[in-house]
Amino acid sequence: MYSRTSDDHNRKFQVVHSTDKHKNAILSLLSWMRQNLRKFVDSRREMLSGRERSIFFNALLNVAPSDINSIEMLQLSHTVKTKLCSEELTVHMQNDPTYTRNIADLILIAISKKQQQVKAIAANSISSTRTPKPSSSIDH
Repeated sequence: MYSRTSDDHNRKFQVVHSTDKHKNAILSLLSWMRQNLRKFVDSRREMLSGRERSIFFNALLNVAPSDINSIEMLQLSHTVKTKLCSEELTVHMQNDPTYTRNIADLILIAISKKQQQVKAIAANSISSTRTPKPSSSIDH
């Protein structure tokens, strides 16, 4: 874990995973990524460039005012859609040129982290449903 500081406003963002954080997140968005960020998918880089993160964030901004609630497996709640359409977000984006890049980064990290939690829950669920093997009743 480490913190990343925004260049303009000394705002800190906590980064949970530094390696493959974007590559892991694309599993939920693979078709969208192949269609919109093909070079990233083909080259299998660890991270999206700032421009690529902006493309991803702009896709979220385009979905927010529509009747669509998702980009593939990424579901946008009503609250998120409202915040993406807010004047406050517009002001932040105008005042800080790195804002969209940083928010996109945090969203991708959250997607990656959520996938890890789902994997852990699934693994624990599988191991807890297994029937234990009977132990030997031989006394020593």
